Amino acid sequence: MSKTSFDTLCEQTPTLTISDNRGLAIRALAYNRIHTSDAPEELITRNRYNAVGQLIASRDARLDSDNFRYQYPLGGAALRTDGVDNGTSMQLTNIEGRPVMSLDAKGTRSWVTYEPELGRPLAHQQQPEGGQKTVTDRFFYGENSAEHKAANINGQCIRHYDTAGLQQVDSLSISGVALQQQRQLLTDTLGPVNWFGEEQSWASRLRRESFVTRCTTDILGQLITQTDAKGHTQRMAYNRAGQLSGSWLTIKKGTEQVIVKSLDYSAAGQKLREESGNGVVTEYRYEAETQRLIGIKTTRPAIKERPTLLQDLRYDYDPVGNILAIHNDAEATRFFRNQKIVPETTYRYDALYQLTEATGRESDSNRAQNASLPALSSLTDGNQYVNYTRRYSYDRAGNLLKIQHSGASQYSTNITISNISNHGIQQQDGLTAADIRCQFDAAGNQQQLQPGQPLQWDARHQLQQVTTVKRGAENTPNDDYEHYLYASDGMRVVKQSIQHTNNIRQISRVTYLPGLELRTQHNDSELMEDFQVITLGVAGRAKVRVLLWEKGQPAGIDNGQLRYSFDNQIGSSLLELDNNGDIISQEEYYPFGGTALFAARNTIEAKYKTVRYSGKERDATGLYYYGFRYYMPWLGRWLNADPAGTIDGLNLYRMVRNNPISLMDEDGRMPVRMTNDKESMIPTSIDYNIIIDTNIDYLYRADTRSPEEIEKAGGFSASGSIANAGTLGRFENGEPVEPILYTAEKVYGMKDFANKMPGERYFYKINASGLRVASYTKNFEGLKNTRNLVTHLKKQKQLMEKVIGEDWSNKTDTEIRKALITEDSSGPPSWMSLTTDAKEAHIIGDKKLLYKSKQLYEKDFQIPILVSWEKIEHIGSKEKGMLKKSKYMK
Repeated sequence: MSKTSFDTLCEQTPTLTISDNRGLAIRALAYNRIHTSDAPEELITRNRYNAVGQLIASRDARLDSDNFRYQYPLGGAALRTDGVDNGTSMQLTNIEGRPVMSLDAKGTRSWVTYEPELGRPLAHQQQPEGGQKTVTDRFFYGENSAEHKAANINGQCIRHYDTAGLQQVDSLSISGVALQQQRQLLTDTLGPVNWFGEEQSWASRLRRESFVTRCTTDILGQLITQTDAKGHTQRMAYNRAGQLSGSWLTIKKGTEQVIVKSLDYSAAGQKLREESGNGVVTEYRYEAETQRLIGIKTTRPAIKERPTLLQDLRYDYDPVGNILAIHNDAEATRFFRNQKIVPETTYRYDALYQLTEATGRESDSNRAQNASLPALSSLTDGNQYVNYTRRYSYDRAGNLLKIQHSGASQYSTNITISNISNHGIQQQDGLTAADIRCQFDAAGNQQQLQPGQPLQWDARHQLQQVTTVKRGAENTPNDDYEHYLYASDGMRVVKQSIQHTNNIRQISRVTYLPGLELRTQHNDSELMEDFQVITLGVAGRAKVRVLLWEKGQPAGIDNGQLRYSFDNQIGSSLLELDNNGDIISQEEYYPFGGTALFAARNTIEAKYKTVRYSGKERDATGLYYYGFRYYMPWLGRWLNADPAGTIDGLNLYRMVRNNPISLMDEDGRMPVRMTNDKESMIPTSIDYNIIIDTNIDYLYRADTRSPEEIEKAGGFSASGSIANAGTLGRFENGEPVEPILYTAEKVYGMKDFANKMPGERYFYKINASGLRVASYTKNFEGLKNTRNLVTHLKKQKQLMEKVIGEDWSNKTDTEIRKALITEDSSGPPSWMSLTTDAKEAHIIGDKKLLYKSKQLYEKDFQIPILVSWEKIEHIGSKEKGMLKKSKYMK
């Protein structure tokens, strides 16, 4: 697809938002066409609001009824949510806005109990419909003791008994990073957990072995060293800008070895050059005007006759940033079966930027894509490739309906979508759209992976078990299955696979720990293989894994083998290299996942490649594990509804907005656009329209400064840090162009905010006549996808601790963003609920009033005033309460 044809395709296909007289978006109109000769198709998304401006219903362009309906209490977040994809859920909060009880679509009730004084959670309880009530989580906190103060854990959660066992924190850094933590797993990983009773009685429920992880950090909270549970130490170094400059690994009782030798960055912070410990150098090129990545070139040292060029990727884009072609100039053009096989992939899109066609190359032995991997090729079989073309069709809600493949084989994959929801499965004989409902439970969890392969889900809608081979009508000990155990944060801790072959029960188990995977295989009770996989968490662009055997080392692999994985723009592992820079394996992928070609230097080494498409682990079931969900690459769909709700639209099963070339999903909740720095991945919607009100009578603000201080200053001004936030103020090229001032639309919002913050707060009433005001309630849908949201909020340590937890500094920007805008009934309130419940609003100032923090240190600098003292009244304080009107101070 050329840039010119794409421009023609997108003509007269705008996206329009229609607002009511309150500034609330009631219609979103999108226009789509697939071919330039088509007339644009109009797609309308409808929203309805109640009298106070709360969203009560949303409907997409496909269904004849609402996708979602919401009911609210007198104040706060939604009390009840009805969704066609994920069913009905309800949540009750206490007077402080903390969730205390919830009911999900499957009838599972959950409770949270808190300390009466400090409001810290003490326990989570759960009761499935028709089942017993159990305690799934218990929390214990550091005491006011010299020992706990010395470890910086006074008042912090130090023992958390959760759904995987016990998570214990022994010490924290000043920035909140766990310096020493321990994990004990449940004795029975298949059974339900219940932490009822006293702590002294729980020891028998835990395995004896405790996995201890230790680390050190710098003043910014960045890891300097990490020693995993088996005694292997990773070490990192950073430059003055806080960017990684090198990393090293010391295997237990071994000597330190280099993992990343050096890293160079541009003035904009983009990576320019990276040299790995095996001598392989990766260089990055960017388009000057847009700063888009346009090239990745990987070379290795010259040794004898081996080629030095490994990878030379060139990217072509359309004007909005969709990738049109990827060329690999390191590969030669080949000829096979009367075809010219060029090492490139090309892509076509519709006017909504959904992928409609892809071309590339695949192995000649490939057959119809399914849950299995294609046949392995030798690295010397590069001539046995053929061209392929794939075409994709979607319905009006973005459900993938058909994948038509032409290449080594000719076939189509059809997907049947429900007529009343976005539930869908691969087409089966006799199955109609009306029959799809019975293929999912009430919460939108798929019930079979394939016919005869039932799925089991736990009470938190996490995939618990996949039965791959069923040998009886009911669950029997002779079934083959894969079982999963999760911690309370939703992340997988244990994967266990059971297979029966030749009267032998093979048990494969993986335990996931910080920086380490423990993998074992038993034949019945006999240990056949025991090895560790050291995962280098901070190793530059390349993912590095080290395989270290205790028992059962296979022939053909060195013990302690380093495997450097080099990826593409969405993190998919393309090349695996060893410590000498020699190729272990090479893999290419179809759009939406699935392996187009896979070659390795031997079958043994190929067996131990587990991280593949989008940088995610592929399970034996064929599913990719993303963190919060599992993905079916042969259908381009998620296995269950999005746990983050409508964060990515009304369709809870759509994968990366049907644009898997330019977008990726980091953890199963929302798409992001991949940048060269994975910690800087940004949401796909970075442009938004702010709804501005100019007819607001009064606003309210809680401020730490006294009336005398405000009067002396001349009024309210935007602080430098807030000016840099951008949040509801506009920004261009990542820089704010409007200053803002935090206020609340209602008195109770101001008081609620003040009561949740430490220290004294003075209450002020602002005459807002003539001021430009943007409220969170009206703008949150647009705000939540802004580029610099996380950068701003990370500056507010108290907010981070309140919304995310004490360990917020350990999380990536992507993880922080999800926690900020996703409500979790079992956890603390989200930033979304804090801002909208408090009716928070921003006064948007004139551009000429914008300033930066560094200007405060300039001689004779006068801080610009956003709201003059004449517009301000002092009406009370947190300590003394509200003043009588006669005592208001202007």
